[in-house]
Amino acid sequence: MLFNKNKKIEKVDIINSKYEKIEKLNMINSYNKETPNYDVSIKNMAIEFRLSPNGELIIIGRLDCNYLCWLSLTTIKDKDTNEEIFNYLANNTQHLISNEYKVLNNKYEEMRTWFTGIIKKRILKIRSGRHHSDIILAKLQ
Repeated sequence: MLFNKNKKIEKVDIINSKYEKIEKLNMINSYNKETPNYDVSIKNMAIEFRLSPNGELIIIGRLDCNYLCWLSLTTIKDKDTNEEIFNYLANNTQHLISNEYKVLNNKYEEMRTWFTGIIKKRILKIRSGRHHSDIILAKLQ
């Protein structure tokens, strides 16, 4: 049996169109992107979220204290959209890079007063070797 190339392309097109909708929510774009002056790795990305008293939700894909690869603004009521964003961040490795101030501009100081939660990936050492595990950390600021 021959490999059907058309079937494969259709499946990829469906996946890409699904991500297209989500990628449009990322406020990092070609106008505010930055090129880091040192190596940053998407492997160490933490997902940070900030919640305002009014229910606004900022989701951040943070690479380190200086750079991020995702920043979107939704509301806490947008459960399906927020779930898709978290899934997208967990499963994709190609992102533009910027910093919070450059993306948020005048909303930057206000956003820093919101409730903050962080989801980090850590490597836990187990007797049989190394194991990757997701750990959820939350903090109040």
